[in-house]
Amino acid sequence: MAKRDRKVTLAPGYSQLHWMRLTQSGRDLAQLGGKPPRKNITDAEVAAHNRENDAWMTLDGKVYNITSYLKYHPGGVRYLMMAAGSDGTALFNDHHAWINGHAMLAKCYIGDLEMALSLDHNDETIDNVALSTTTWRPFRLLSKQSVSKTAFKFVFELSGSQTLGVCIPGQHLELRVNIAGRCIERAYTPASRFSQRKSFELIIKLYPDGLMSSYLKSLPIGSEVEMRGPKGNVLYPSVGLVKREGKIQQRHVEHLVLVAAGSGITPMLQLIRATFETFKDHKTTIMLLYCNRAIQDIIALDQLETLTNMFSSRISVRHIISEDVEASFKNQTGSLAFRHGRLNDSMMLEFVGEFLGKETAFFHCGPQAFDNDVEEMLKSLNVSDSCIHRF
Repeated sequence: MAKRDRKVTLAPGYSQLHWMRLTQSGRDLAQLGGKPPRKNITDAEVAAHNRENDAWMTLDGKVYNITSYLKYHPGGVRYLMMAAGSDGTALFNDHHAWINGHAMLAKCYIGDLEMALSLDHNDETIDNVALSTTTWRPFRLLSKQSVSKTAFKFVFELSGSQTLGVCIPGQHLELRVNIAGRCIERAYTPASRFSQRKSFELIIKLYPDGLMSSYLKSLPIGSEVEMRGPKGNVLYPSVGLVKREGKIQQRHVEHLVLVAAGSGITPMLQLIRATFETFKDHKTTIMLLYCNRAIQDIIALDQLETLTNMFSSRISVRHIISEDVEASFKNQTGSLAFRHGRLNDSMMLEFVGEFLGKETAFFHCGPQAFDNDVEEMLKSLNVSDSCIHRF
């Protein structure tokens, strides 16, 4: 049953009657400037409009500029802002199922949200994106090479001018292979740039008993692997904004604390690249805690060192090495600090203490036991669940 919220007292001149008069006034409430409604508006673009003076909302796949309507909302500005920059369908249906929201916001209509394609392999991709969220598609293996003691980089082909279709930090894709009559599926985060064409890369850690990683390592060049996507429950679609399962968790993030183990570094590299390249973000700071057994297991060691040298005031990297004590201390540099041991409560406090009580988002990715431990450590530091995000 839909919930009826207690109404707030609106300022004089902001009743629903006044709103209806405004919609009939001829004012450009959608702010389209006389242009027709748009098509294929992306989630990332909607997410960028999340302020009181610039607020968009999605309702049943349609995008509305709700900036003008905020002060007319019977539940108040604050409540409606919960949906700004995101999909407000669930929230709307929960509280206003009896209201025709599309009719009420008709003059605020901007256009339609970009929808995932479900095309067969032989169909043309209308938006030049290789992946489909619903249909498994084949991708040809171009090359593979070792990038650390325990990880390989697999390069797959993209046709023509296509991009892969992963475009928001936090998104991943799924692989499906048939091994001895068993259908095996695994999720991986691409390591290449969102805009890259001709090919894309996956960095995959090799496990002695790993069915998928062992299969891919032995796969002949030129073979095809089925994939679909993008998927992702935790997203960082624009500067300062974190969404989980379609709902905004944080809006004004100023600091990113990234905690990774092994190949869990790949979604963190997405976030780092987006911060410094895609978003052209000039303020957000990053602390990366990267856990591995040995120096030789570290993925993207040189790239991380280059980043810390280029953006020394904005990104810090701490390598935590559980074995190989001697190498840990031999390889310390001015920009990359190595610590021997396993990540524990005292290390966590030492490295992230300065970010507690601030506008900080904590992301972590690794084996399940590692992720569970990280969450416990952060919660023991009184970090809110809404600020802790597991890839």
